[in-house]
Amino acid sequence: MVVAIIGILAALVLPAVQASREAARRAQCLNNLKQIGIALHTYHDVWQSLPEGCMTDYRDPWVGQGWGWAAKLLPELDQKTVYDDMGITQQMLSDVVASADYQPYIRLQFPVFICPSDDPHDQAHDYRAFTGFMLGTNVVKADIGPRPIHSSSSVSLAMVLPAGIVLGPSTMGCPQGMRPIDAPIVECGSSAYIGSFGDYWNPNDTWFSADEFAGNGLFGSGANVKFRDIRDGLNCTFAVGERNWTNYGGVWAGVDWFDHCDTIGVSMNMGTAYYPLNAQPNSYPLSCDPQGAAGFSSNHPGGAMFVMADGSVRFISDTIQFSAPGALDGLGTYQRLAQRADGQALGDF
Repeated sequence: MVVAIIGILAALVLPAVQASREAARRAQCLNNLKQIGIALHTYHDVWQSLPEGCMTDYRDPWVGQGWGWAAKLLPELDQKTVYDDMGITQQMLSDVVASADYQPYIRLQFPVFICPSDDPHDQAHDYRAFTGFMLGTNVVKADIGPRPIHSSSSVSLAMVLPAGIVLGPSTMGCPQGMRPIDAPIVECGSSAYIGSFGDYWNPNDTWFSADEFAGNGLFGSGANVKFRDIRDGLNCTFAVGERNWTNYGGVWAGVDWFDHCDTIGVSMNMGTAYYPLNAQPNSYPLSCDPQGAAGFSSNHPGGAMFVMADGSVRFISDTIQFSAPGALDGLGTYQRLAQRADGQALGDF
């Protein structure tokens, strides 16, 4: 009888303990997004625009890899030393991916980009990796510890790499929507937070135009959105939201292809409200119809966290009004929150 009573009490207490732990994880996620929101405003104050969702390599249009909005925010997130050591203002992401000395930097993980409710992983999903050079015959994980490496450190980045590394062949110039099966990939640090691309997507067209890749949200390929461009109001426009590991998560460094719509394209670090919140990913991830792999999602019960353009953080329920693309009743509340200037009235959310 005593054992039975203890079992009943444990069954009653366990849900409360789990709920308490999730509340703490959700509070940490909120704090992460709040920091990102402040960093976006600081960046805008300095540069008079938000960072590009991803930037192209202007030296060579055939190179698709480009720095992302989160990499450009590192100085505003107390990671200026890493930002300077990577040389983000002096070299392109493709240079870093191709360098044995610099590759370990893009494998760094920053706590501000990690949601504690998400499934923990050392690196981003393989579907979100960079194509190009490989260190040795297998992808190498550099054991550089949880703290950023400073250029003044007595241990250089090269010292943590194994001796006798061999750079594999470059696989740039791969046709859109495809990655060679035998292409070497470079792992990178993951991010549970992705910029809002808006609500645009065209799953049946693998060749978006440059304007379409710029999106209609706060971030896009080659897009420098200013606060004055957000005509729907900063407090009711998504800036950054969540994507969990089930939907392949995201990457803080940038994208593998600035003009691709698959998992190695703009969806590596941006998300669209074209698909419902917490939609499941397509089982064929290289398609331009990745569904949830291109949208927003989280492990928080009932919805996901978003930081709005004004820096406030909101929990958005996955029951929020959503209208299927092309529906006669127009855009749903979820899609209108993602657009920066749709000009339509916004309901409760």
